[in-house]
Parts: sequence; C-alpha cells; structure tokens
Amino acid sequence: MNQNCQDITLHHQWALGPVSVVSPSVTGHGKALIFKRGKIEEIGDFAELGTKYSHLVWMNGENYVVSPGLINSHTHVAMGFMRDLTRNHSNMIEDIFFPRESRLKLEWMEALSYSYIYDGLRSGVTCFVDHYYLMDGICRAIQKFGLKGVIAETMADLGGAFPDKDHSLWKKNKEWIENWSYGEDLVPAVGPHAGNTVSTVHMKEMAEFAKAHNLPIHLHLSQTFAEREYSLKEYGLSPVEWAESCGALGEKTLAVHLVSCDEKDLDILKRTGTSAGFCPASQILYEQLAPIKGFIDKEIPVAVGTDCPASNDRGDAHDEMRMMALLARDRGYKENALQQVLASTTSIPAKTFGLNIGDFKEGLCADVVFWKKDLSVLPINDLLSNFIFSFSSRQVEHVLVNGQWKLWQKEPVDISETSARTAYEDALGELQKALDS
Repeated sequence: MNQNCQDITLHHQWALGPVSVVSPSVTGHGKALIFKRGKIEEIGDFAELGTKYSHLVWMNGENYVVSPGLINSHTHVAMGFMRDLTRNHSNMIEDIFFPRESRLKLEWMEALSYSYIYDGLRSGVTCFVDHYYLMDGICRAIQKFGLKGVIAETMADLGGAFPDKDHSLWKKNKEWIENWSYGEDLVPAVGPHAGNTVSTVHMKEMAEFAKAHNLPIHLHLSQTFAEREYSLKEYGLSPVEWAESCGALGEKTLAVHLVSCDEKDLDILKRTGTSAGFCPASQILYEQLAPIKGFIDKEIPVAVGTDCPASNDRGDAHDEMRMMALLARDRGYKENALQQVLASTTSIPAKTFGLNIGDFKEGLCADVVFWKKDLSVLPINDLLSNFIFSFSSRQVEHVLVNGQWKLWQKEPVDISETSARTAYEDALGELQKALDS
C-alpha cells in the first residue's frame, strides 16, 4: 500500500485507509474510502474494502482523522479591510460598514477576499456561503483557491452600501443568475440584505424569483433588536412574520442570526422548514447570542457560520463548531448534541442549499479534510468528542475538493500564500486611498 503522496490523486480511482472517519453518517476507526473521478465510490471497513480493492493505489491514513469538507454557512469574505474597527460599537452596520462599503470597486474584490478564504481553508472549509457586494470578484477568489461556494449578491432598496431604489441592480442580478458562468462548484442564491433594508415589494419579488428558479435564499433576519422594532412599527409584524408574509421562508432559506426572534418566530421557522444561520462569536461580539436552545428544542435546522472579519475577525469554522457545542451543553442540551453540531457544518447546510457534499456517502463529491493525529489530541477515546473539543485548525494538514488536493501540508495548492498576500495588501492600499480621499 502506498504511503501519503500528493501525486496519488492523479489516478482516476484510488483508496484511503485505514483511517479514522468523522461524518454525519459514519464515525469510527479502521475505515476505508474509495474515490473515483472526484466522488466517493464506497465507504466501509478497511478489513473488507482493503481486500476488495487491493488492486488500487492506496494512501495510508492511519495518522489522520478525516471529515467532510466544512461548509461555512455565513460569510462576507471580502470584509477583511474592516478588521479591528468595530469593537464595542453598537451600530457598526450603519455607521462603519455601509460608508466604507460604498467605496468598494469590483477590481479590488478578488484580492480583498483572499485573507478570509485562506483562513477558512486552513480550518477545513471547502465551501463558503457568501453574501456581499460585487460578487464577481468573490467568485473569482473562491475559484482561485479551487474551492466551492454559494453566492448571493446583496440586494437592498431601503438602505445598504448601494441602495437599489429603482431596482436596476436587482434586474442586473437576475440576468447574472440566469446567465450563470461560474460552473457547478459555485451555486447562485438570492440575497435580500435584511428586514430593515428591503421593502415588502422587493422582498416579494426576490422570493418569487427564487421559487421560480429553484434557488436558495440567504438573508439576515431579526439580526438586531433595532430591526425588530422597525418591523413592528412599520408592518405590525416581527421580522420573521414579515419574511413569511413575503414568501421568503422555506426549506431552501437560511435566515441568519435571528437574535431578536421570540417563541412565535421560532414556531414559524419550524413550520416553514427554514434553517437558522448561527454565528456564535459574531453574535456575542455584536449584540447577543441567538436563542440556540429554542432552535434545538424545536428541532429547527441550524447551519453554523463565522460571519465576517469585522464582527468576528477569524474565519475558523472549527472554532465556531466547538463554540456551538459548548453553548448547547451550557443550555442543558446533551442528547445527540455533538452529532447535531457536526451536521450544522456539513450535512444540514448541504441540504438547505442543495449541494452534493457534506457527508461520506456514495455519489457525493470527494471533499475531504485530513486532520493530523498529533501528540496534542492523544489519546482518542471518544472520536467525535475528541474531534470537536480537542482538535483545532492546527491539525488541518491536507484538503481535497472533488478528489484533488487544494491544501497540501498546510499550504494552498492552486495559489501561493505569498502571491495572495501581495495582491491582498495592494488592494488594501488602493481601498485606503479611496477612503482617505
């Protein structure tokens, strides 16, 4: 059996094992994965598959735990230029974000995205669910690293960095989606900004378009108490009630934050099958934590995200996963908690967004993270618990996407850190000149 080597993926069919596996459907030691043309062909016990597929080229996985590629379900990867600016600021979205974002230019967006994508890849993220402006640049950045994404151009007609009062940007966005040119690894979504920046007419238009084209919806909702007060005053409805009245909730919708929602709102989310976007570090740093116990008690699907490098300066998805596990335990939730936490970064968002990833099952894409069993995580008595509480991004050694290496020995394969850093710093300089003018 072959030892670890980067060239092994040149074979159209190859195998990994014995290896420890952590996934929503299979967790255990002594497993084997068979890969064929970038997808998982079979998974099972090494004792059986090692004999069945003895003719294949094998990679020895004894020193690794492997997981599906993590899905970061809420990001604004280009916002690194606002690191360190927003601490202890109660109105950062309107006072800090929007004025600076209004100066952005498309030619800077690819490079501005490199820092957070790099951070995410180093923590095992293979798919970013991104909601921002000038998304062509962000698409190019994700592709430059060879990763995947769900892409939502921010739309708002009542506010935001680029208020779309005449809906001309929305018209262009629809055309952009209908003529999608970024292939299957990037999936378009509809991106209403929030309940207090989108009118009822506009929200209904976007919801109808999403339904007609079978697209996911990704939006901030009930993300602050100010948004809740606005909605109650303007519509006599909570943000969640209002979004439902517009037809924007459903099984293909991720409503992010939900900090100010109440019991009635939670019931609506459950009834409509809407997923809750949970960003613990960002929510605590900005306003307060969303009602995670309510999500769990009512069995509302939860998808974890890091948010942006402003309200949460790190793109480490494993950190957020561990934090969710701690918060769930703090609120008394113990039964199946760790399985739910793992699913929140893999199979749940994959289902919400209709992605062929997020688990180790036959036919799914071979998006795999190799976590090194180094001295700091030993011994491993309970594999899933150890993976969530002892492992960290420090253990991410290699990453596969569609069966091809995208991180090898902690270094990006398709783009060098040096070239990415140079481009990033150049774009930061150009943006700062614009902000200073």
